[in-house]
Amino acid sequence: MSEREHHSQMETRPKESLLTIIAICSFGIMPIVDSFNGAFQQSHIADIYRLFLTIYVFFFLFFGKKIIFEQSLQMLLVVFFFGTLIMLQYFFLYGYHVPLVKDLKSLMRILLTIIFYAYFYKLIQLKLITKEQLKDMLLLIALGYSACIILPFLFGKGLATYDIFGSGTLSADQGVGFKAYFLEVNSLSAILIGLVTLCGEECLASIKQNSYRYTILVGILFLGIWLSLLLTSTKTSLVYGIFYFILFVGRMLLSKKLRMIFKLYGIFSINLIFLLLKSLFLPKFVESVNGVLARGFYFFDLMDGNWIQFLTSNRSVWLVLNWQQLLSSKHFLFIHFFGAGYYINVDFPLARRILAEMDLFDFYFSYGLVGYLLYISYFKTSLIHFYKAEKDSVSWMFLTLFIYSIFAGHVFVNAMAATLLAIIFAYFTARQESSE
Repeated sequence: MSEREHHSQMETRPKESLLTIIAICSFGIMPIVDSFNGAFQQSHIADIYRLFLTIYVFFFLFFGKKIIFEQSLQMLLVVFFFGTLIMLQYFFLYGYHVPLVKDLKSLMRILLTIIFYAYFYKLIQLKLITKEQLKDMLLLIALGYSACIILPFLFGKGLATYDIFGSGTLSADQGVGFKAYFLEVNSLSAILIGLVTLCGEECLASIKQNSYRYTILVGILFLGIWLSLLLTSTKTSLVYGIFYFILFVGRMLLSKKLRMIFKLYGIFSINLIFLLLKSLFLPKFVESVNGVLARGFYFFDLMDGNWIQFLTSNRSVWLVLNWQQLLSSKHFLFIHFFGAGYYINVDFPLARRILAEMDLFDFYFSYGLVGYLLYISYFKTSLIHFYKAEKDSVSWMFLTLFIYSIFAGHVFVNAMAATLLAIIFAYFTARQESSE
């Protein structure tokens, strides 16, 4: 290597590492930004953050490193097609601006996954980010969510998950559960469930690899995100939190690769941690369980003892209503192929559409068969890599989020969860690149 070539390589190395740091930090701070957004409502901090992040992403995609990848052009094409769908709905179904503005806001949240994936794809192709760094980014986000929920809880600040009057702005001691300063409960529950799965599976994998220092670090992170999940106290978060913890301990004890002395040490550590945290978290946990049970009995009676309606939180009813509206609509064929948008009831334009709150169905009702095919075709390579590769912690996180989205929604259409999906899809692509 000549002196000139060596000098050129030394100059580019800091720039490349800087681009990697920018990527990790700009996405890693997402929980903090969304927490501040809830603490200072009407400030639109989260919207401003994502606007500047999106502008930076587009600048990097089309000007960074003086190279444009085909994936970036595909992203533009998909964004253009989704925009065309919205305009078709505007001209064919509504003809006035209120639903258009509302639908554009909803669409932008969905498109974040597509736009951010293109950004990570370019970083991967330029060797500026690895699958390990993408996983570290997810763990950093898990740390952020843990800190943004547990710290306000310890200081007696934050919002109730379910408040008394339904305003969503009461402090935690005036309602059921605790969501810190995050405003959207269902999406927060989905994210925490996914991150619990990620940290738990990562901890179990490190145990099998005898990486005990890493096990301790990720084990502490698992405990933090697990406590955060229980504090939210939705039905799903409580059931999944308890179920997964039992499964986690059981798999740890049954692991043949872990010596008995370490199994005993693990049980002792878990018991010691629970004793230390008992006075801090147990009273709130008991209060939340009692509150959830009281709410559950109230709504169960309100639903005349209908178990399906109760377990799905009325989603089964909303799903049937959406299907009935679709089948009875004079615009059936148009909606089937191009959707009816995310906001307005197509047959009663002055009324807001009742969402099924089940992402796969809401996506179909909103963007039709064409929208479905556009979304899936864009991520088909990542989905194929996910299907063919051996399942790891990120794979199980994605599977958990996907199942949650089917039955509870708020994953593909939420800005926080959509960002996580972009990182996950990028991880599957990076994993395949590294194996080739």
